[in-house]
Amino acid sequence: MKEELDVMQERKVWHLVDLPPNIDPIGCRWVFALKKNETGEVIKGISYDDTFSPVVNFSLIRFFFAVLVVGKNWVHIQCDIKCAYLYAPLKEDVFMKQPPGFEVKG
Repeated sequence: MKEELDVMQERKVWHLVDLPPNIDPIGCRWVFALKKNETGEVIKGISYDDTFSPVVNFSLIRFFFAVLVVGKNWVHIQCDIKCAYLYAPLKEDVFMKQPPGFEVKG
């Protein structure tokens, strides 16, 4: 969580402000890939492994890349851009509550 907030602060994607009148800020919560109970043990639930996403299946994309790399001698390089969602500019102001556990007083 701290690493995520450090990256956001480093990229200056947000700053603390006094809430303007008549603004109801959106809330936020931490969402983790591994679900843990209060003692820190990984738990399994009914739908933790099942996901639905209305986008293309990435195994199909990997298959086409494999065909193009082998059949057409394409060069394939894979990389991961950490916190890529922070690079998208917003045109509007968004007012959000501070993340739980990391509230700055005042």
